[in-house]
Amino acid sequence: MSQESSSSGSDLAEQVAMIATSADNIEQMQAGGHWEQLVRLVGQRIIISRLQCEADVQAVLTRMVNVVQDTLQQNEERVRLLHELAVNSQFFNNVEMMARTACIPTNPHDNFDGARFYVRSQQLTRDQLAATLQIYQDQFADTELCDHFHERFLNGTGQPRNVFIRYVGCTIATTPQSPMLTDLGSDDPNRLNNFMQAMAQANIEPNLLVYEFPRLEINAGPNGEIDHDLIDITEQILIHLFDRDVLLNSQPG
Repeated sequence: MSQESSSSGSDLAEQVAMIATSADNIEQMQAGGHWEQLVRLVGQRIIISRLQCEADVQAVLTRMVNVVQDTLQQNEERVRLLHELAVNSQFFNNVEMMARTACIPTNPHDNFDGARFYVRSQQLTRDQLAATLQIYQDQFADTELCDHFHERFLNGTGQPRNVFIRYVGCTIATTPQSPMLTDLGSDDPNRLNNFMQAMAQANIEPNLLVYEFPRLEINAGPNGEIDHDLIDITEQILIHLFDRDVLLNSQPG
């Protein structure tokens, strides 16, 4: 997807208006504290990446946590859980990730004409990650990624034994499984492929699991038209929710 975009005003305005009238209004969730902290955290990450969708963070995140038929307390609990994941997503296993983001294992046979957002997840031990990073740095000289991964995954005491290396993306009119097969079979020297190569050289079998986010799906119009600005905004915010510094995404957004 494109790396920078402006807000798609009309569609986002409609979503915000709809959300504001449900579940006693999103303003009541803000009183709990976690909502404000979550929005600020993701917004600050977006500013650091020099992207232009900070103003849309609330609208996108609300789609993940605000369920019309649920109580205010249930929605507030979802906010708390999502905020905890956003702080250190790399230490939450896939079951915890599903519980906190409402993502589900992708169905390779489930077709959808619109846009679907996904996350690929690879579990490693800290020792496996350290071995992979040594090979990765020697071969690809990606100091930025290695520095971030050492700081966020490996430094400090009392960290979990297992960590989760992830990649966030979007696909249109295909299943989330399809682009992964294409990406891993290509010669494109991006971070994802390079990291998988380093894992293989460290004698670690890649096992990327793919999950998608039904609450973030964007429908196509009757003639196949789709709002690409809204797609880019949603993808960028999802990347920065998980935190780009702990992902294999190659560039901001």
